[in-house]
Amino acid sequence: MKRMLNIFLLSAFLCMVLTGCTVEEGSRGAEENSKYYFYYLNKGETRLEREAYEPKQESTDFMLQDLMSRLNGKESRMSGIQLLPEDVEINSYEISDTLLTVEFNNRYRKMSAAREILTRAGIVKTLLQVPGIEAVKFYIGKEEVKDSKEQPLGEMDRNTFVEFSTNDQDSYRSDTFTLYFTDKEGKKLVEEKRRIFYRRNIPKVRVALEQLAKGPMEENHYPTIPENTRLLNAVLADGAYYVDFNPVFLDYAFTNVEESIPVYSVVNTVLAASDAEKVEISIEGDSERIFRENINLYNFYKWNENIISGKEKEE
Repeated sequence: MKRMLNIFLLSAFLCMVLTGCTVEEGSRGAEENSKYYFYYLNKGETRLEREAYEPKQESTDFMLQDLMSRLNGKESRMSGIQLLPEDVEINSYEISDTLLTVEFNNRYRKMSAAREILTRAGIVKTLLQVPGIEAVKFYIGKEEVKDSKEQPLGEMDRNTFVEFSTNDQDSYRSDTFTLYFTDKEGKKLVEEKRRIFYRRNIPKVRVALEQLAKGPMEENHYPTIPENTRLLNAVLADGAYYVDFNPVFLDYAFTNVEESIPVYSVVNTVLAASDAEKVEISIEGDSERIFRENINLYNFYKWNENIISGKEKEE
């Protein structure tokens, strides 16, 4: 069953969009009780937001046509921006059993890595709400979309992406985080436990990295990243956390610290706060950067036990 999103179809459904029912900003109660949601990006392009979506029919055909038209329609929002950039379009889609295949135009390749991951997550989370759809697969023309390491993405389902920060209730929680700073010699990481009280809708990795930037609180522990390092984005996809910092991360001032220490400080802190298996670091969406002299950020970094002080003695 294949649907081509031609101009006539798009125009027809855009008319429905303009007259349809979506929750206005501030209608928290209705949004929380909605059965379906439509996802978009916040204005800073750092996380997903969502709004209530109420289809006039809850059939597979209607919801797919409606949602595809909304995605291609590039609707503007007071609190954010559309998932697809202006020049990126969905050309067609096809259903095979419970798998939905979505084909994009070539401009999809032009998105930055950080924007692409968020866009991909928002589209998948939106389309998996359609009755009968259990997985989604992306293509550019006839070629399957690949990740930053040129590996096919494969089928994406409800377990592919963590829940991104949305308009959840403003309740709070507390957790104990394990942060990794450095020792006096700058050659090993040292663990520091810190209990943090934070909003429930903020991802744990973001909390952990913000605490890492604030620096250590225990004696003989030393900072690993500049205090004004700002986390721009943190996305979990395909078992990897993609962490995006502002350029301050590269302006490392602690010259007595071995160059691998700041990188693994971030990597071990992220992995301790999540279920991810590896971490990729980028700077303003660009992962092809060199940290200091020899550390290539274009790489997946895994947990490093040997670099933690005291761990090498625990056999």
